[in-house]
Amino acid sequence: MESRPLCSICSNGYFSSDGEGCALCEVGNAWSGPLALLVLLVLLTGVGSLPVVRTRAQIFYQRIESHLVEYSQRGTAFFVTMQILIILNQTHADVGGEKLPNPYHDFLEVLSFATLDLVTFVPFDCLYNGSFDHLDALLIESLVPLGLLVIAQVFTSMHWLHSHGGKHHQVLSAWLTMLFLVLPVISRTICSSFRCDAFDGGDLGEFRYLSSDTSLNCDTARYKMMVGFALANVLVYPLGCPLLLLVILFKFKGKLNPGDRPESEVIAQRKEDPELAAEPVTHFSMLYRPAYWWYEVYNMLRRLMLTCAVLLCNDLAETTVLVISVAVVTLVIEEEAKAYLNPFLTAFTHTCCWQIVLFALYLLLLDAQMTSGHQAMVISVLLMLANIALVLTIFFDTSKKTSARREETHRQQSALALARASSRPMFRFATGVPEDGLSGGLSDGDGDGDGGAIELTENPLAKEAREEREGGV
Repeated sequence: MESRPLCSICSNGYFSSDGEGCALCEVGNAWSGPLALLVLLVLLTGVGSLPVVRTRAQIFYQRIESHLVEYSQRGTAFFVTMQILIILNQTHADVGGEKLPNPYHDFLEVLSFATLDLVTFVPFDCLYNGSFDHLDALLIESLVPLGLLVIAQVFTSMHWLHSHGGKHHQVLSAWLTMLFLVLPVISRTICSSFRCDAFDGGDLGEFRYLSSDTSLNCDTARYKMMVGFALANVLVYPLGCPLLLLVILFKFKGKLNPGDRPESEVIAQRKEDPELAAEPVTHFSMLYRPAYWWYEVYNMLRRLMLTCAVLLCNDLAETTVLVISVAVVTLVIEEEAKAYLNPFLTAFTHTCCWQIVLFALYLLLLDAQMTSGHQAMVISVLLMLANIALVLTIFFDTSKKTSARREETHRQQSALALARASSRPMFRFATGVPEDGLSGGLSDGDGDGDGGAIELTENPLAKEAREEREGGV
């Protein structure tokens, strides 16, 4: 039992800042980040609305579209991994774990935006007359996505009615796709609504406060209302979203994995299927081999186990056991499944899983006091360098593959041009008619039978191309 709750309530005109306590609500202080992001978005929108810029951007995008696809796939895997590491570090500190040594601690702090947590980015304390507590954060993070879904559904339905039955947009599927990166953050806020810490109040008895926000008393009606609302959101987000994804993907299982055709044929047909192309969430399954059409559901559950389920643990020991168990089991699954179509993406995600395991083991060594001082700093440096190496690998390997693909494309185009040039047969003029009289010989018109005949001979270019193919060139 703790002796007293930590101070977490800032006075009016101040907001809670990580590492700085209560900071003054000033434009250059509280709003510097949000204002910079807003200015950047306005500039990009203004520049992108120019016809010349838009046209050139479309041409440029078409030119590098295949490269961007590979960048986005690997970048998403890296982004998800860093999101897990940052949230694990926060969870580890919340349950009393040892502080992560520098420079890796500062490295994760710099990348903390990867959590995509709107509440920590925008100083809502400066917008409220009173304190902005966990219930307020829960209401914003859970209701805003649902509100956007309702607005989008109403808008598209009205548009569909006015267009007299035109193309119907898959709003729910698109909403679930956009929710992919922020689902762990929302679910983490929901799961943080249940655990309370007890504090000794002396003669006044025991006081219980929410672990994630000690300004909220767990014995009040406000807390009980929050718990009921959080339980309802558990059904919507941590449990409902993976189940919804599975239901939608199962609807297209016959097209994603027919089961009675060769894998290469199924992969080619999936890319050309207009029904799959119109469904946003099926793009997840396109990354995987047909037998693993459900694999994105597993990935979503893995992230939720490492970022949200750990909040249900009562202490550091339970948290450590759960994190290491999930990290090791998912590493083995990733290694054995090899679900991705792209072999390099398979190796890349496997490396990301190893990064999570090593990070969890490093935290265990710190908590057990088995490493400290310079030794702990060296390991911290190695982990940071491993993350940087992953970033460089995203672009370096893709650059090499791009060059190889360009050379392969040029070779195929040359071979195609040669094949087209050699597709026309060459004819040689010869005297006389073949013995069978059926070769298509042509008479010269004088009836003497000595007219020239046309003989079909092999084009030298075709002969050269055939010899090259037979020679393995």
